[in-house]
Amino acid sequence: MVQLESVQLLCSRSIQPAAAASDIDPPTRYELTPFDGVMRIALYQKRILFFERGDSRMDFAAVVAALEESLRWVLVSFRPLCGRMVVDQDLSSGLWIDCSGETSVQFAEAQTAARLEDLGDFEPSEFCDSLVEIGCSPKYPWDPKLPLLFVQVTRFGCGGISLGIAFSHQTMDGVSAWNFMKSWAERARSRGTSPLPRVSCYAYKPPELLEQQLEEAARMVGLALGIATKNTIKPKLGVKKFKATREVIQALKTSLSSFSSFELVCADYWRRTVAAAVQAGFLDNADDCYFAILVNCRGRIASMPDSYFGNAITGTRVRAKICELLGGGGICNAAQVIHEGIAGLRDVEGSVLVINKFVEELARNGAEIPAHKPGQSVLVVSSPRHPIFECDFGFGRPVGVTFGTNDLDDSKLYLFPAADGNGMDVTVCMRVEALDKFV
Repeated sequence: MVQLESVQLLCSRSIQPAAAASDIDPPTRYELTPFDGVMRIALYQKRILFFERGDSRMDFAAVVAALEESLRWVLVSFRPLCGRMVVDQDLSSGLWIDCSGETSVQFAEAQTAARLEDLGDFEPSEFCDSLVEIGCSPKYPWDPKLPLLFVQVTRFGCGGISLGIAFSHQTMDGVSAWNFMKSWAERARSRGTSPLPRVSCYAYKPPELLEQQLEEAARMVGLALGIATKNTIKPKLGVKKFKATREVIQALKTSLSSFSSFELVCADYWRRTVAAAVQAGFLDNADDCYFAILVNCRGRIASMPDSYFGNAITGTRVRAKICELLGGGGICNAAQVIHEGIAGLRDVEGSVLVINKFVEELARNGAEIPAHKPGQSVLVVSSPRHPIFECDFGFGRPVGVTFGTNDLDDSKLYLFPAADGNGMDVTVCMRVEALDKFV
């Protein structure tokens, strides 16, 4: 195991956007939406990319200078990341980003004697957490002095590089985060010649809904399962990384051609997670089990463009009997309920409003999400569609990606595109007793 102390912070500084986004002064206040409010108490998200330094002619100082300069320019379009989060005392007023004072992100340089090969399959670890060090454990209510984005570039002993970000989940979701990273990479790789992206910031306003519509949407709520609560004590968890290759997915599609690759991979790993929990004695065949799916609302709401910046995800949760998943035809049963859950998620505005009310209640009272047995409720996050391995900053494509250990939860699946382009990587997080049974 690589030691935490092997990462040495060299320096850290504030980075401001290069210029105003237009001739007109940019907004000093960004009102967030119910999509962002859903993430009110969600922790900062960490994502770390690893590079082997294909262009070894470029020394580390030059890499840092190029990253810093391109970051300053891309922040012109992603200006809300430079503000500070404000939590109104009246929670019904929501969250907003203040850009009237200091507008900056934090940029750090570090080095380590460790080698990329020491990290194996780039599973989340405390060492990887130190590759984007925040310096504190930010929790709700948010400190208005806290930057919304931390960046750290770390030089490895083998000449490799990691580039990590830690960002406020109230400010953006995974789609926005990888759009930001891809845009930054394009600017860095082109040495400043690529145009700045057009970004639509927090323009969405939800409609007023009738009580009946709210009740209907409440039945679709699944997103809250992935939100950390104030008083939760986490059990001892472990992680394992698996690969769902194109060949494996195609074999599943041979007899289940009516389902998408995403639905089949989710169905396969839902069954395997539940089976491991049963083997560990946490569940029995008579129990119900649940699967929660996060859905990108860009393209599902007419007023929301693909370039929408912020949070735009909602969730749905499906249910099945464990005996239906583990018996004959189990993967078909799992894929069918997942398919129906996604297809049935039509009233996304209503779903978000309901979840937002639930999260506000958590924030007020420190209430807990209703408990389930270990393995009974599985949540899948991230996406194999994220442009992770398109993020070439001018020194080669990434060779790996990982995320922060603060995001680990029992019975949670993390889907990323595979680094070699062959299918997708699936990271499974479970209680260690159940993970030992996972096959």
